[in-house]
Amino acid sequence: MTTMLEDNNDFYYDSDYFENKTNEKYSGFYAQDEMGYNDDEIDTIFDGNPDAYWNIDWIIKAAVEHICKCTRLRLFLFLVG
Repeated sequence: MTTMLEDNNDFYYDSDYFENKTNEKYSGFYAQDEMGYNDDEIDTIFDGNPDAYWNIDWIIKAAVEHICKCTRLRLFLFLVG
């Protein structure tokens, strides 16, 4: 493991963490090729399922749609009431 410390000890470089990230296991998947997640991140964040990336997009989209519907309902009730 290569480490480098500056005089003020504000910077720590761990080459094992930064340089050993691979992009081989999930090569060809959107989460890796387009979004830049490496193999370790896909294993950790998506439990090894790179297609689960799309579930995050769907959840965000569904949440935004729900918020919009609630806001429209509140506006309607405000205007009617």
